[in-house]
Amino acid sequence: MKTKTTAGARAFLDPTRLLEAVGLKLGMEVADFGCGAGHFAIPLARFVGDRGVVHALDVRSEMLEAVVGRAKLERLYNVQTERVDLEAERGSKLRDGSQDMVVAANILFQVRDQRAIIGEAYRILKPEGRFVAVEWHSERMFGPAFALRPTPVDVKALAAEVGFKLEHTLEAGSFHFAIVFRK
Repeated sequence: MKTKTTAGARAFLDPTRLLEAVGLKLGMEVADFGCGAGHFAIPLARFVGDRGVVHALDVRSEMLEAVVGRAKLERLYNVQTERVDLEAERGSKLRDGSQDMVVAANILFQVRDQRAIIGEAYRILKPEGRFVAVEWHSERMFGPAFALRPTPVDVKALAAEVGFKLEHTLEAGSFHFAIVFRK
């Protein structure tokens, strides 16, 4: 297993620097699970360009409205938002094998069924597609309650159960880790 360090490894969490290290290309179709206000969706939209598409998915309507506003402000017309329940069966509402990449940043600690989220990512990824999990370090003082945070070992085990292969890990800032898996 390779561990890479991004240039922004000491920063809080710089999505642009992290995304530079995960193999994004122009024209890709990418799903942002639990997009929140667009911390990853907006940089993803820049990376994939006009020929690419970013599916910004979240359970909270107000978050999706924030993404729409930010995308309009930055003249990014390749962001599609959808209110979804990613823990439900086929919860992303995306087609099987339709995505080049799925990014799930700071979502696993918030859900009851982490395996469902990872399984949904697997379902919608194309063969050889990548799943990028970004989560809070379990031992750092800053962040959500320790009991809620999955460890890198937890995430790797769940991803392996679903069928993912570990590609590499990344330091994603002072408080986060990132793991890249391949279908």
